[in-house]
Amino acid sequence: MINLLPPEAKKDLKERENWKLYLTLSFLVFVFFVSFSLILLSVKIFISGELESQRILLEQGERELESPQRHNLQTNLVNFNNSFLQIDKFYKEQFSSADVLIQLSLIVPEGINFTNLSISRAGKELNEISFSISGFSPDRDTLLIFKEKLEEEENFKEINFPPSNWVKPIDVNFNINFKIK
Repeated sequence: MINLLPPEAKKDLKERENWKLYLTLSFLVFVFFVSFSLILLSVKIFISGELESQRILLEQGERELESPQRHNLQTNLVNFNNSFLQIDKFYKEQFSSADVLIQLSLIVPEGINFTNLSISRAGKELNEISFSISGFSPDRDTLLIFKEKLEEEENFKEINFPPSNWVKPIDVNFNINFKIK
């Protein structure tokens, strides 16, 4: 198609077309920003509503936490935990003499008999156990073997055989004192 319009009319027509295009684009940009602002406003309103509902839930939770029933329960739990700690401490401080007696029975030579066994706590912190044993040995050599076996054991400390144990060569009545840590 041939355009027979003069160049000024063509230029005027081109300016009008550009102006319409500019107005259309400006209107679209304006509509976009208005729509975007409305979307942001609705998101802000939604978030404010959620924030308010969470604040109300938080206040209710705080009121429940401050209730006297919860405070009493918490006090009871603290007392209960303290009782358990004391019981646990008590059992940890207990000494089982059965292990020591088993260890002693394994090292006692044939023929030695115990007539008396005394166990007591010793030391500043009561973490040492003191043993006192009285007994009978058929001869001094058997008693010497028992003494050597006691000294070989790592758990037995401060082993004391009084000199009176070694006076008689046979039918020896003896006393032993030692500690266990």
